[in-house]
This record gives sequence, C-alpha cells and structure tokens, in this order.
Amino acid sequence: MITFRKARNALAVALTAAAALPATADAVVVTVTGDDGNPIPFNGEVSIRNMDAKVSIAPSGGEKINFSATFVGPDGANTATPVSCLSSGTTRSMEYRGNGAYTVTVQTYGEKDFSCKTPTGGPSTYKYTVNAGVALAAPPTRVLIRAPNSFVTQPVVLPIFQNPGASTHEIRYAAGGVIGSDGAISGPSAEGFVDRTTGTVPLRLTTPGRYTVVARARSGQFFSPWSAPVFVDAVAPFDIQFARTPDARGPSYRIAVTVRELSAAGSRVRLSYARGRKGGKYRSLGSVKINSKGVFTKRFTLRRSGTYRMRFTYPGSATVAPGVIVQQFRVSRRVSFG
Repeated sequence: MITFRKARNALAVALTAAAALPATADAVVVTVTGDDGNPIPFNGEVSIRNMDAKVSIAPSGGEKINFSATFVGPDGANTATPVSCLSSGTTRSMEYRGNGAYTVTVQTYGEKDFSCKTPTGGPSTYKYTVNAGVALAAPPTRVLIRAPNSFVTQPVVLPIFQNPGASTHEIRYAAGGVIGSDGAISGPSAEGFVDRTTGTVPLRLTTPGRYTVVARARSGQFFSPWSAPVFVDAVAPFDIQFARTPDARGPSYRIAVTVRELSAAGSRVRLSYARGRKGGKYRSLGSVKINSKGVFTKRFTLRRSGTYRMRFTYPGSATVAPGVIVQQFRVSRRVSFG
C-alpha cells in the first residue's frame, strides 16, 4: 500500500529528474529566409532557391539558455561564422556554396553556463536545400538581326527568369554552339548581360544562324548549374543595296541588282513588273538566281515609255527572311531606277 509520504517523495524525485532533463529542440527557434525574403521556420523539409539566405537562431519565448551553432554547406565547408556561445538571438548570412543540403547544428547549454562548457542534451540539426537556377525563354519565331535597309544590327531580346539572391547572372551564346557535359557551351562564345529593370537579356547577333544560349546565376565565387539551352534562329532581312542598268538602251533592257545579305547566294528571286505608279496588273518576268557575289541580273523588253514598277519577291531561306521589294523605274529611250 502506497502511503502519502511515499507518494510525496516519489513526486519530489520526479520533479528533480525533470529539472535535470536536457533542453530540447523547442528551446530555440530557427528560421531561414525564403525566396521572397521572409523567414521560413523549420517545420519539415525546407527547399529554397535563394542564394543569399540568412539563418536566424533565438531562444524560444521564456527560455533562459545559452547556445552554440555551426553552419555547413553541401561541400562540407563552413558557410557562416560559427556561434561560439550566445544567450540572445543572432542572424548569420549563409554563403552559397552550390546547390544541395545546408545543415545548421545548434547545441544548447544551461542558463548560467556562459562559456558553453556543459551541453544540455544532444545537438539539434536543421537542414534546408538550395535549388538555385535560371531559365531563358526563346523567341517563338525567327528573328531579324537588323531592320530592312539598315546596316545597324538590332538587339534580340530574351526574357530571363532570374534567381533570387544572385549577385550577378552569366549569359553565354554562340552561333552553332554545342553544349558540353557540364552544360556550358563548348568552344568560344559571346557574353550577354541582364537588364535587371526589364528582366531581359539583349543579344547582339551579327550574322544569320542558329544561336545556342545558356545562363547561370552567381553568388560570390559559386555558380548555379547552367540553364537548359534555348535556341534563337536569326535571319537577315531581304533588302537591296542598289539596282543598276548595265544595258539601259531599249527596247531590250538589262538590270543588275545587288542584295545586302551575301548568304542569300544560290537562292532565287521572282521578278514581275506593272505599268504606272500604282495599280495595274503585274506581269511575270520569271525567276533568277543570286550569284556568289550577291548579284542577280535580268534582261527584259518594254516597248512603251512611261513609269513602271518592278517587284522582287524572295521566298526566304535558312538565313534570309522572305520579302517583297517594289522599286519604281522610268522608261524613255533609256531605263532608270529611282
């Protein structure tokens, strides 16, 4: 039979033992900043993209403890200065050291243990995963490297989805670029730069072709993985440098037309003409091939003087966009364009 005295003594022993129990993980509150900059508590698996994460540690409300802490990246190296011994909250900026699991280990000590000599129980571990990376969006159709009748190249603008917390982003592109095993472009490539205001990457493509573009985010000395490559099909416009008349005496005339884009060589242009400044039916003159110098020539016969229009129709190629050019010319005793 249990007497009142025995019960009282057992309760006293239980309370003494409870007082001696080590502090638990609930003794501190640990958070990490998410992609939006707000703190995330460790209530299960935590995954972020933020490359500039900050970890905060503080005693739980009412807890009187001291604590130490270490911070380790996925490569096993320290990502922040360890906490040697503190009784109040602290925040550490975590160095990004690549994608993977980051570990925060917190050890608690007694209220009066200001040197953190005697742990109260085992350490508590908090883990979060960083999955940093960027993405590019390719144009839905082929793009022009310059406006028609212009010598100046125009930028081709790609949207980029940037990574939170990145200090910079690296963009590389190359005509006919081949992706290596590390996700980068093998061989020489040009560098692009992010316009942070617009969230785009302007590329300067000087020649027609298929361009490969990749990007990655950087924080300190470490980079995220390269993005999946996107491809930009760049073409030149169909335009003419000048048209001349090597044989301008009629009624049989010969014209020579020089196109601006030499890669159009080998393809064909359809020619037709109509009488007057506007209106009237076009009559076909057939098609001619553009030679290696970017020139095509055509002989035709006109027996009536007056104003005419010559139409050049280009169906397009791998490097030059389709286009139609109409030029006015006048026939008297001679033919003259312009």
